[in-house]
Amino acid sequence: FGYYNPATHSDVYPELLPLPGTTGTMDGPNVFYFGTLTNGQGIEQTLTEQFALNTDYVLTVARGTRNSIHNTTLRMQLLAGTSVLATRDVTPGTPGAFEDYSTSYLFADGANNTVNAGLVGAALTIRFLEVGSDAEVDIDNIRLSAVPEPTTSLLLALGAVCALRRRRN
Repeated sequence: FGYYNPATHSDVYPELLPLPGTTGTMDGPNVFYFGTLTNGQGIEQTLTEQFALNTDYVLTVARGTRNSIHNTTLRMQLLAGTSVLATRDVTPGTPGAFEDYSTSYLFADGANNTVNAGLVGAALTIRFLEVGSDAEVDIDNIRLSAVPEPTTSLLLALGAVCALRRRRN
């Protein structure tokens, strides 16, 4: 695993050339790759953000499919503590291109309301694994968005309006 500069291999991602940025840094054309002879290898990062109720989470990554090498399935996961909130397997896409893929945890899904209440305050972790072996996965532009449920936002707004009204009176 490591950093890979697709600009140095025009046969792998020809549609991306020329790439702006500073070669040798993550500010520019470099992407992260991993792949081993062992199924299930990958990377993960525990974030400072914590799991909250009444919130939807969307994990998105740009997954690259190389032209000139075997590609394997990417498993993307979002966890709260050790509990998997969302998972998705992404098979190789368009050769020579990066494409965005997402997996979502939707709080509004009935069972999530009570099942995951014990996870409040647990650190969120993003994880990317290879499914298969003897191939590589390229990833870039990882994003995690947290969106409070509309009803929660509405209740918070109403509470703020009521508090302001009380102060005026």
